[in-house]
Amino acid sequence: MKGESFSPSQDVMLPDEWYQLTTADHFWMKWRRLVIDNFITRNGLDRQTPKAILDIGCGNGILRQHLEGSTAWTVDCADLDARLLQLIPPGRGRTLCYDITSRSLPDRYDIIFLLDVIEHVTDVKPFLAHALHHLKPKGMVVVNVPALPLLFSRYDTAVGHLRRYTKPVLKAEFAALPVELVEMRYWGFSLLPLGLGRKAAVSAQTDEAKIVNAGFKPPMRFLNRLLGQTAAVETWLLKNPPVGTSLLTAYRLL
Repeated sequence: MKGESFSPSQDVMLPDEWYQLTTADHFWMKWRRLVIDNFITRNGLDRQTPKAILDIGCGNGILRQHLEGSTAWTVDCADLDARLLQLIPPGRGRTLCYDITSRSLPDRYDIIFLLDVIEHVTDVKPFLAHALHHLKPKGMVVVNVPALPLLFSRYDTAVGHLRRYTKPVLKAEFAALPVELVEMRYWGFSLLPLGLGRKAAVSAQTDEAKIVNAGFKPPMRFLNRLLGQTAAVETWLLKNPPVGTSLLTAYRLL
């Protein structure tokens, strides 16, 4: 169901080039999917018990395809980009063109996902407060962000990142909110050399479309496959990396 009203007060739309690259078989999307699967298992979230999920900033709907294909959960997709919403395949959940700052959606959710969203938002704490409004009591918000300011590059600017996070900085975003920390973990340790290489490779580039393509598209199919295999090995061997290119956290509403 589409048609929820919204205002562009928190527009976090990404370049079209990025969405064209973020297919389900992209190694980075596979890596994030493994991280989320491990999070679900680690925290004992029952995949067979129906849950109401809200994916804020859903983009092209990959998270819903993943969760509704592997659990009994129902995922509502919410985004401000009406063009993308038209392209999302149907699922059990609704597809909503919805601005969470309006708080007009009456539903309350067991889990809210904010995957690679808040790094695009100027005023993060009010944004998180609006997101938490949509949770049931004791509900959980799961957030993923790009990590390490050292890796910030022209690529980040091209895709609309305002910042990259460390654990202390991400914890500070939740300070004074009525939540308790469930967990916070880096991931993508093996991607650190690629992150540094990308920073150097795009440093002299000015065309944003070329920057996005160079910064996210694997140059060869076998490399995409190899990095996907690296993801499986790392998430199995390195349960809690000391550092990584991304940072996943979860907080529970008090």
